[in-house]
Amino acid sequence: DDVSTKVTFPYSPSVGANITLFALWTAVPSSSGGGSGGSSGGSGSSGGSGGSSGGSSGGGSTGTGGSSGTGSGGTTEPSNPTPGVTKPSDAGFKPTEPTKSVHESGPIGQIEGSTQQATFVRGAAGQDLTANIGSIRLVVTPRDSSRPEPVSSQLQLVVSVASQTQLQGSGLRANSFVEVWVLSTPVSLGTVQVNASGSFDVSVALPIQLLPGQHTLQIASLDSNGKLVTLSIPMVVRGSVSVGTFKGFIAIYSTNLEGQDLSAKVAGRWTKQNPITRFKNFSYSRLVRFTGAGYNIIVDVYINKKFFKRFTTRTR
Repeated sequence: DDVSTKVTFPYSPSVGANITLFALWTAVPSSSGGGSGGSSGGSGSSGGSGGSSGGSSGGGSTGTGGSSGTGSGGTTEPSNPTPGVTKPSDAGFKPTEPTKSVHESGPIGQIEGSTQQATFVRGAAGQDLTANIGSIRLVVTPRDSSRPEPVSSQLQLVVSVASQTQLQGSGLRANSFVEVWVLSTPVSLGTVQVNASGSFDVSVALPIQLLPGQHTLQIASLDSNGKLVTLSIPMVVRGSVSVGTFKGFIAIYSTNLEGQDLSAKVAGRWTKQNPITRFKNFSYSRLVRFTGAGYNIIVDVYINKKFFKRFTTRTR
């Protein structure tokens, strides 16, 4: 039942007696991506109509896409990246989720050994977010052209997958370091050195494997007295995926993920759309695969080769 190896065979017509399914699996290099759709299906030799077609019984007869994407059968599972950077902190900092989610409390910031709390102000038209604590001033500006107001009224950063964010700060300890992380699984976005006047200006890129959902941007450095300052800011990465069915087809719909890599294991066979593009003139993309009607189908969706979500649906 492991998500990476489980294969579902929708038999057609149904089998009314015990059968034995024989399968021959062929390794396919990961660089081949979608593949041809047949090498891992193997061949079913004994057991009647259910196991006789091997590859086609593993997930439908053909991969057919809408105008925005063609489902090409494949056999290679996307690999998950090694998360984070584990080098020692230059500021004595260990990235840790706040006790209460910042998506509930709003952004927070504090100085080590002090009860003083940071204040946060949303900029004009929601273009940036400014944090002030002690002598420190930090401005966070998401560079996301796809969204006119990247800072919400709840003081959340609302960004796209793999987008850029500008960070500008002043009032820090001269020649110290600023560390930038994203949580929940800590992933370093980089370390930048503060200049002699206690300021810095840097652009950081979100990793492509930071998938849609709620995250925490965490920034740490030293104030002019050498005390550790930590800011935790709620971040929402945009994007959604849903699965539907029509006329024996599985349809995978996605929004706000244009330009990314979507791959899915549909009834045991891989299909993909890279890059994701919109379907006709609609605001969403569509990727379809034929499996036949009347089957319970498992669909495992990956974005940028990282597992995102499992769907189970019955085809119509």
